[in-house]
Amino acid sequence: MIETDIRLLEPGPGLCMDVRVARVTASDDSPDLLWKACGALQGMGLAAVRRPGTSELIVATSRTVLGFDRSGDNWRYDVEDLGKGTRLRYKRPTDRKLLVQLTERLLPMQVQRRTDLWRLGDSRTIWYEREPFVVKDGVAAYRRYEISGQSLGDTGVGIAVNIGTAFLTTWTVADFFAENVDPHEQKRRKRRFDSLSARQQGQKGTLLYDAGESLHKCYFEDFRHGIACATTGAFRVQGQDYDSLLHYYQRRHPEMDVEPDDPVAYVSFGNIDRPQPVAANRLRLRVSNESLPARLRQVDKIPPEQRRSYAEGFWERLGEEPLGPKRPRVAANFWRPKNNRLLWIQAPELAFGDSQILPAPRNASLKERTAHFRERSRILERAGCFAVPLMVTRVVHVAVPKRIGVATGARLAEDLADRLSSWTRKPVRYELVMYEDVADAVSQLRAEPNSGVVVFVIDDSGPEIYYDVAYELRDWRVKRITGDTLVGMFSKLELDAHDSRASGNGKNGRAPSCRHWDSFVEKNALEVLQHMDCVPYLPAEGLNYEAQLAIDVGHDRRYFSLSLLVRRQDSLKPQFRLETVTKSKPDHKQEAINHVILREEIVALF
Repeated sequence: MIETDIRLLEPGPGLCMDVRVARVTASDDSPDLLWKACGALQGMGLAAVRRPGTSELIVATSRTVLGFDRSGDNWRYDVEDLGKGTRLRYKRPTDRKLLVQLTERLLPMQVQRRTDLWRLGDSRTIWYEREPFVVKDGVAAYRRYEISGQSLGDTGVGIAVNIGTAFLTTWTVADFFAENVDPHEQKRRKRRFDSLSARQQGQKGTLLYDAGESLHKCYFEDFRHGIACATTGAFRVQGQDYDSLLHYYQRRHPEMDVEPDDPVAYVSFGNIDRPQPVAANRLRLRVSNESLPARLRQVDKIPPEQRRSYAEGFWERLGEEPLGPKRPRVAANFWRPKNNRLLWIQAPELAFGDSQILPAPRNASLKERTAHFRERSRILERAGCFAVPLMVTRVVHVAVPKRIGVATGARLAEDLADRLSSWTRKPVRYELVMYEDVADAVSQLRAEPNSGVVVFVIDDSGPEIYYDVAYELRDWRVKRITGDTLVGMFSKLELDAHDSRASGNGKNGRAPSCRHWDSFVEKNALEVLQHMDCVPYLPAEGLNYEAQLAIDVGHDRRYFSLSLLVRRQDSLKPQFRLETVTKSKPDHKQEAINHVILREEIVALF
């Protein structure tokens, strides 16, 4: 059975909810003011949403909504109850979206009241555990829960809780830009900040701002050396003037205990049109998956059974009435679609070199699919790649820390080169680069006449190497391997070699292969193969269309990706091509991509 992370509101398609209707009279007809009014009602403990195309709000209560007004610079609105209640019914198609939206507001209100989870100030639907579940190389990983409501056709309203991971630095911005360290260390910290924040790719860097009683998301603009909270000069916030940043904190957030000499960073907020000074020691950097240290790359890969366990724990915290007293209950089990609503996507026939074909699995059983996956490696070894560029790279550099040893590095380099030579049917040799530190490795590689492909084994004793490699070798195609992983795999290889020699099977003193080592080499060689622009195999029968374009928006709405897959008949060139680009998404408050930007990027990709 297929199981989802969705739970249904009871009684499914018979769902009803009593609500009141309120009217907003505003200084202008901007929808933003209506959503401001919804936010104000939420602060009063009432979930409210805008009725589309009107100036009315639907409020999840059966009691009269007390009137109130709010005002600010150049805006004002008044809210009044229209004196009528109504009942939303899921069976009425026009009510379904309103029920979903109210559910998305009711549940977070209970999360805030009943749990110790925290959220960023402008986000109602994403919540985080109070403590990280792992901390490595200066980065802390937090469990994240993302809530979303959805209409499931004739089934009812479902609530999905997606389990994810968020990464924050343990250092503050003040630590990254500390002035009480030597110049070399200052440069190293600055490079690490740039790498963790992806500033080399033109990103500002997303920050978590601890403002005492609340947490907010903002974006790094600048760090100004020599400026402290007491010396920023006068500035204005929300119509109020302050002599300095220290004066602001003393007036608005005395609980934060900011000191006069605390350093200052300038950041931008989504609702303020110019950068603002904040205490740099209250800012931590949010780290994207692409910028993670090597030892954290896999911690966000959560097996299905663990996802289920975390989701169950989330619901248990909220008790029997997760939407609040006298609200619709939530089903005890996760929703499962009926079999007639499931589509099984079959693995295709695959074409390899030498016109070799791997048939599609005969059925959808796990045994058949596993056998099909394993046979790919066997045929690739026997028949070679489907396509290899005429000017394919013939040299792969392998950079290994001297502490790991020449024997380990040479065995890795030799086995990688052997695999690549076998698959490409071209002689691929290796150049072993033994290095003391990252500067030594970079110096040796830059001395090469041309940049190319390098397998870089990272010395785990210095996590800054990961960031320096990415920054210093921008012109190289880099495949990274952690030193701990390599040493662990080589130890298993040597253990098998000892057992083999004890039984008289060793040859010429060279350690024989072992299953763990072979799998390790194969996976890394396949990634290097992609860096060499080779096509190991492709769908044998083509696709329904000769090109397919996939468009996806990242979970935090800050990036979007376009992926173009071309698979055409044999007489056309290119017969096969896969290109993926990832771009920054400026309008990150919306799921949708700006249509002008999307059009331009699609054209550029083609």
